[in-house]
Amino acid sequence: MAESDKRINFFIVLYSGLRRRFLVYFRPRYVILSLLKRQGKCKMCSCCCLLNKHWCSDFKENKCQIYQRQPFFCKIFPIDEKDKKMSGVNKECGYYWDSDNPAD
Repeated sequence: MAESDKRINFFIVLYSGLRRRFLVYFRPRYVILSLLKRQGKCKMCSCCCLLNKHWCSDFKENKCQIYQRQPFFCKIFPIDEKDKKMSGVNKECGYYWDSDNPAD
């Protein structure tokens, strides 16, 4: 992967994380409604965890060591379709909304 691609990916992941926090703190109603519409379930593939591997001390050996008691922001990921797509886990993620096509 080219250096410029790595920087672009870093900024996309950073932006999506900041967006997620902004929504939780300033648009909690949107978050709740979106999560209520979310369907499917976590496939436990670690794709979303890979986004945080550089700063998450609980991600070891390519998996989350505390999945059963994961932090709040991990539990609510992805908040909406945009969160899922921006984070790059669109095809791997088991969660979907009515406008998505479920992978099953």
